[in-house]
Amino acid sequence: MVMMTCGPKPVEPPAKLELKYFDGRGLMELPRQLLATAGKFAPADFTDSRYPIKVIDAAAYKFDTAEFDANRDSGAHGKQNLGRVPLCIADGKKPATSH
Repeated sequence: MVMMTCGPKPVEPPAKLELKYFDGRGLMELPRQLLATAGKFAPADFTDSRYPIKVIDAAAYKFDTAEFDANRDSGAHGKQNLGRVPLCIADGKKPATSH
């Protein structure tokens, strides 16, 4: 009997994984939880890079995000993501995200 399979070939997990987002709960929380469920924890299994964020005036939505702003303005986030986060960088490759 011959076994047939459908779909793409199995993909090897990345050797190096980095998550980038602000220091807090948000869009990157689910990937962090999924990695933890799979037994993968920072910093041993992946790099959890979090940009500091300081609330200046919550009512007026004013925040200090100097480190993020500097990286965005320098192009460190890559053009394909329009300078936004969250970013999941696998083996140095920065795929685009959709929101």
